[in-house]
Amino acid sequence: MFSVLRGKVHWERKQPMLATALPSAASRALDRLSGTALEWIWQCWSAAQPWPPFFDTKQFTAPQGALELKERLAINIPYYRGNYIILGCGLLILAALLRPVIVVAAILLFLLYSYLFYGQLENFYPWWTTRRKHVAFGVAAALVAYGVDAIGTISSTLVVAALLALVHSACHKCNDEVDFEANLPNGR
Repeated sequence: MFSVLRGKVHWERKQPMLATALPSAASRALDRLSGTALEWIWQCWSAAQPWPPFFDTKQFTAPQGALELKERLAINIPYYRGNYIILGCGLLILAALLRPVIVVAAILLFLLYSYLFYGQLENFYPWWTTRRKHVAFGVAAALVAYGVDAIGTISSTLVVAALLALVHSACHKCNDEVDFEANLPNGR
């Protein structure tokens, strides 16, 4: 847009307003991310094994030795990988809901990300290169994560989820493992 000021022609650059740029940037980011996230969630859900055999308590026994432990871990971790990912995500959601400040921080970081990467800042501020945007977002995310103790909450939740997955895969009998006790009369 051109304007005339004191007889001289000037090019006016329309500055992005946060009130108008942020919603459109957030909707564009959400459209792009939602497709990818939904595909990933569907892949995890379709890779999960049925839940009743996963929680069948009759299939839980302590491994008899190191060789059996190694075999169970090698078979059960890939077999129940989708179930473990779903349980880990469920634990992360539960941990975030127990600390609502983490949810607020995640929403604010999403809005910042949307504004930086989908708000078309480089059209109005040429010094906002992609590298500077990444650095600014990384610094902001680190400060926010440290401020709300999200790092401790997320890492401790992931450690608990990993331990649960290891214990389950170590104690759950493999599908091809023969149960000799099941064939005995009267449970003897």
